[in-house]
Amino acid sequence: RSTEWLAHRETFVDVLYSAAFILAILAVSQATLPFARSLETLGSRTYGIYLIHMIGMENFARGLYHFMPAVLGHQIILQPLLVAVGLIIPLGLMWLVNRTPARHYYRYIFG
Repeated sequence: RSTEWLAHRETFVDVLYSAAFILAILAVSQATLPFARSLETLGSRTYGIYLIHMIGMENFARGLYHFMPAVLGHQIILQPLLVAVGLIIPLGLMWLVNRTPARHYYRYIFG
């Protein structure tokens, strides 16, 4: 016997949630955020970060596994470290490429 999926029915709650979400975005779109310039700079580099972050994070985690395995059991320490490494390595590599003769290929490497 095959089980059929239930058809989606849009409800009043769905419409209300969507409208509230859109209004919330519009309400904060004019607000000034702390570190707005830094966030804009980071946002312009997100594709390059996406392309490279996993290599750095994986190698860092493997290094932790071999040299400090106890850290892997403490998520409160591990997660901020992985986030920092996932940002620092790609941003550092982008900075390095941008200051070498390879800068002509920057857009092909990092998008």
